[in-house]
Order: sequence, then structure tokens, then C-alpha cells
Amino acid sequence: MCELVNNAVRHGGASEDSVIELELGALDDGGVMVQVTDPGTGFDHTPRNAPLDEEGGWGLVLIESMAERWGVEHEGRTRVWFELAPPAA
Repeated sequence: MCELVNNAVRHGGASEDSVIELELGALDDGGVMVQVTDPGTGFDHTPRNAPLDEEGGWGLVLIESMAERWGVEHEGRTRVWFELAPPAA
């Protein structure tokens, strides 16, 4: 979640007067939904193809690796969301 907030500040055009929305919610199956919305114009995700020791730019790789599903929506503002699976029993 902090990776998405960091991206909203660094890349989403957020200023001191901007609002970054953070939403957390429980899913019906016991999983969790996280959404971060910023004032940015959006982006098209391209898979990362860089050496593992390269610094920076790994936030969405981390989200992609741990999430059941994730995505980006552009509706005047940019929303990046992900869903985590429920804990194993």
C-alpha cells in the first residue's frame, strides 16, 4: 500500500494542496481490496525488465507479485488498486 501512495506523490502530480485517496475494504471471500487515487493523468503499465540490483522502480513489481488481481483506472483521476487473497486456513 505504501508503494502506491509513494507513487501517487512522486509520479501522480500530487502537490501540498492535492488529495490522495486511500481506500481499504474487506472482500466477501475474506480478502482485502486497496485503492489509491491521485490527481495524475494515468499511465500504461509496462512490465519491468531491469537488473534486480537496479534501484527504484520496483513498486508495481512488488504489487503484481503479491496481489491476486490489480489494475489501473483513469476517470479524471488515476486509481491503482489491488486485491489480496484471504489468509490460508
